[in-house]
Amino acid sequence: MQEPERMLVQGRGKAPGSAVDLSGDMQLSALENEQTRMDWQAKVVVSGTIASVGARLLQGLAEKLTDQFFECLKTKLQAADAEVAAE
Repeated sequence: MQEPERMLVQGRGKAPGSAVDLSGDMQLSALENEQTRMDWQAKVVVSGTIASVGARLLQGLAEKLTDQFFECLKTKLQAADAEVAAE
């Protein structure tokens, strides 16, 4: 971590005959009017049996879960912002 600008997350999962390696990088930068920009990218490498059986499903599921995460984050941040503005 390079607080408060950058966070890098790495992980590895293993099961008999399969493995998953992932890395996520989040970069934060200050904008005008107390706003923050977040640039985010992730890389996931799936190998073994799980990759050969579920490769087509994994990409769509990963995109769906990523979209859900960021929509939830946006909703929570906007709600917190509205609470502060109401005070």
